[in-house]
Amino acid sequence: MRRVKAWISGVTSEKVRNVMPGVAPTHAQMLDVRVEVDPREVVFVKSLVEASEGVASIFAEHGGSLTFVSPVTRRAALVELLVDLERDHGARVLD
Repeated sequence: MRRVKAWISGVTSEKVRNVMPGVAPTHAQMLDVRVEVDPREVVFVKSLVEASEGVASIFAEHGGSLTFVSPVTRRAALVELLVDLERDHGARVLD
């Protein structure tokens, strides 16, 4: 199965807000999102997520590949965080 990287931009950000592409339920009450950032931004992005208490847990895989795991109840806050990361730090949500 091939994974396609999807840049979050003005058009796709609207899609993220509405349908959250790339987000699959990992459990009935959890969402998991794969995000890629510049490897030099990983520690900073992790600190932003950790400072946003309850929005998501973040796991670093390798380089700039991150996995966000969030309760479904925090979906709106997660979308807001992803849009901010896209705008300010060039984050990409992976399909």
